[in-house]
Amino acid sequence: MELVLLNAYHQIILLNITSKIKQVDDIKNLHLFFYLFFVIIYIENKERMCIIMGKRANGFVISDMYCTKCGQKGIGIPRKFGQYRGPGHLKKLYCIHCGEMWNHAEVRSMYSDYNLEDFQLEMKYHNFDEHGNRKEPYRIFRGKLKQQGVI
Repeated sequence: MELVLLNAYHQIILLNITSKIKQVDDIKNLHLFFYLFFVIIYIENKERMCIIMGKRANGFVISDMYCTKCGQKGIGIPRKFGQYRGPGHLKKLYCIHCGEMWNHAEVRSMYSDYNLEDFQLEMKYHNFDEHGNRKEPYRIFRGKLKQQGVI
């Protein structure tokens, strides 16, 4: 096992865990070791990514991007606090599922003005045209669906 990617603190933790696993031959401890190892690797990579971007992790929110052609989740985009785009903002990105440049809708958490359920509603009732643009703004589209008794 190579611990080159980890800082000294994490290396000490992993070495302590591995010494305990050698003492106790227990499959449960082995599972715990691998779980902790991958969590530490994830934390290190996240910190490294934030250092490359020049900001700390708590300065950004990752917005999920969903393709308006296939409806699947694409690559997320980091947004600085206070520099968010409007609800359901469309951005042309490369879709890893379709294999082409296509508009993606920006989706944030359950508590934002435009969440995954809103995007799925637009996909289900075809509010995107053949180019991935909205046929109607989302607020108007949702209002029409309410009038029709769909939602």
